[in-house]
Amino acid sequence: MNDFMYHNPTKIEFGRAKENNIGQYIKEANIESVLLVYGTGSIKKNGLYERVIASLKNNGISYEELDGVVSNPLLSRVNDGIKIVKDKNIQAVLGVGGGSVADSA
Repeated sequence: MNDFMYHNPTKIEFGRAKENNIGQYIKEANIESVLLVYGTGSIKKNGLYERVIASLKNNGISYEELDGVVSNPLLSRVNDGIKIVKDKNIQAVLGVGGGSVADSA
């Protein structure tokens, strides 16, 4: 086995309206661009999408979108996201949704 170091600091915040701060958290991490990954539309129906986008914009975070993640997500859709990240030089991936979105992100 090759020697290596794995470092994965994690910050998890729970609570009401935390999505309004996502742009601030990303900015504090010195990230300027994200790939926003989400499912088939529930975040648009319930207003979460608008709040996340507003927070990103208010903090100067540029974003590209990968929508349409379904239950039992498809590898082909993940590959679409990889292509966007590479083509647009995206710094981070932001998954907004449930387990399949988290898996894909």
